[in-house]
Amino acid sequence: MTEQEQTELRERAEKGRKAKIASEFLDEFLAKQRAFTLQDLETNKEKITYEDLLFSKIFLIVLRSFENMLNFYINNGEIAEKELNNNGE
Repeated sequence: MTEQEQTELRERAEKGRKAKIASEFLDEFLAKQRAFTLQDLETNKEKITYEDLLFSKIFLIVLRSFENMLNFYINNGEIAEKELNNNGE
């Protein structure tokens, strides 16, 4: 393995570790935001417009996208860690 490949693996592993630390907070935050959004839709006494529903859907999609990216970095970092460990790093 070249020095450049090792450097890239170390960077990926570091990003994964940082993402894992961030996810300890963000997992709960994202779950609460989802629950709040759904509760608001369920308990809203006013007439809910199409725009309200669309905004809520977009918000939930953004939360899911953010969560997926976080998980990608965590998984990618774990793979990089294993590759580094297998190569004696």
